[in-house]
Order: sequence, then structure tokens, then C-alpha cells
Amino acid sequence: MKFFMGAGLLGCLLAGTAVADPDPLQVALDKAKTGYKDEVEKACKGLVEKFDERIRKSADGGNLDTVLRLRAEKKAFEDTDAPPKSVLMKTAYGEYLGQVKAARQKLTETYEATVKGYTKKLDTDRAEEVRAEFLAFKSGPVRLASPLAGPVPEVEVSIATGGVMRFCWVPAGKATLGSPPNEKGRTAEEPEHEFATRGFWLGKYEVTQVEWVAVMGNNPSTFDGRKPGVVAGMDTSRFPVENLSWADCQQFLEKLNARPEAGRAFHRAGRFVIPHEDEWEFGCRGGKGTSNRSTSGQN
Repeated sequence: MKFFMGAGLLGCLLAGTAVADPDPLQVALDKAKTGYKDEVEKACKGLVEKFDERIRKSADGGNLDTVLRLRAEKKAFEDTDAPPKSVLMKTAYGEYLGQVKAARQKLTETYEATVKGYTKKLDTDRAEEVRAEFLAFKSGPVRLASPLAGPVPEVEVSIATGGVMRFCWVPAGKATLGSPPNEKGRTAEEPEHEFATRGFWLGKYEVTQVEWVAVMGNNPSTFDGRKPGVVAGMDTSRFPVENLSWADCQQFLEKLNARPEAGRAFHRAGRFVIPHEDEWEFGCRGGKGTSNRSTSGQN
């Protein structure tokens, strides 16, 4: 449980997690997307290096016009994937296209297999989502400025009649969490340590008032627009629920886990829990650990 003090109130910063792995079809598709991205980046880097090599040779020969032309073609390629006009680079560009085509074909095959896999499982909604993403990929440019990696997997979980919560998948990874001894404002409770996870689902938002009411039937929040105060008359349904005790949160989780949708929502049996401090930090750092310290420290 992570608590914070604000406006004289004890608030609960609660985000649900589920101890479940994503389905293997999604794992395979994510891996294929990453592979595609790596292959395209490798092909782009290779062609840019060949541009640089040709520019150096032209410079050594004192051919200013050729140097300027190749520089312009290199920039056009980096910015828009424009093919070079120079005959000098056509062979290199053809090799690049061949690498990208092979990478696209490999990802295409994985997309097709994923759609078939979901269809066989009768998960037609997910099959349609993947197919729509696949069609967008097929109609996209030969090289994407940011090769398709796909959005972070998300699911909507029914928590009560008419109520849903959205969760994001935090993928498997390792990171150094905590803070170094010389970091300003550090306390003895923040030692650096290694963290590893197989992945977990994390609530995209803090639990909102409308979500709490859907499960518990009441709203303990002080900052409730229906009550007199600084937010009177405001729609606070999406505000984080606050003014909670640890016991209140346990009751919320107990009711949430009692619903049959709890396990099915994440494709495998799982349960809702309060995220461990390391899980929370890992998710906030984007899975980068100390390499993202300067950014996460501002949040």
C-alpha cells in the first residue's frame, strides 16, 4: 500500500494488479513487432552508413556537387524514406528494400497466425482488433519513421454492473530501483536494489470515485462534487478516491476478486492485489530502472 498525505487527509493511491501472464499469442506478436523494429532500424542504419561512405569518397575526390547531392538525398531518406536519385546509391537502396521487405513479411506471417489463433479460441473481438492493426500496418509506408511496436496491451475489466477498470501490461524486465547514496533527498528506506519481473497488469489510473462506488456502493471521498466544499458542483467521478483506510482497500479488493470476471479478464487465472512498491516504481520508470531516474524523479 502506498499512502500520501494531502490537505490534511490520508489518501490511498491504489492501482490494481493481477498476478497473471498475458496470453501466448500476444507475447508472440509483441516479440515479432520488436523483431521487425530491430530489423528495420538495422537496415536504415546500414543504408545511412553507405551514404556516409560514398560522401567521404566523393569528398576525397574533390567532387563538391556530388557531396552536396548525396547529403541532400541522405537527409530526404532519413526524413521521408525517399529513394536516392543518384545511380551511385541505387544498389545500396535495393539491398535496403530487400531487408525491409523480408522483415515485413515475417511480421505479416505472425499477424496472420495471431488472427487465426484468436479465431480458433473464439475470441472474435481480439481477432478483429489484431486484424485491424494488421491492415493498418500493411497500408503503411515501406519504412515507418517509428517502426510499428504497437500500443501497450490494455484490457478493460468489468468490476460491477456498468463499471469497468482499465489495466496496462507492464512487460517482463529487470531494473535497478531505489536511489544512490548521494542522491539529494534520499532516505535510508531507498537503497538501490535489483528488481526482476515476468510482467504484470497495472491499473492505468488511480482507482476513481466512480469505480469505487460501482464496487462498494459508497463514496468516502472528501473531494466529492456532491458535497459542500472546494469542488462542490464539479463532476468528480474521475477523481481518485481518497479518505480511505488500509482496511477499506482490502474490502474493495475482496469484492473485486469475488467477481467471476477477475480471472478471465487477463486470459489466465489471477487476482487483484495492491502493487508492491517495486512494481509501482518499475512501472513508473517505464521499465528502465535507474536509467530513467531523472525523469521519474520529477513525477
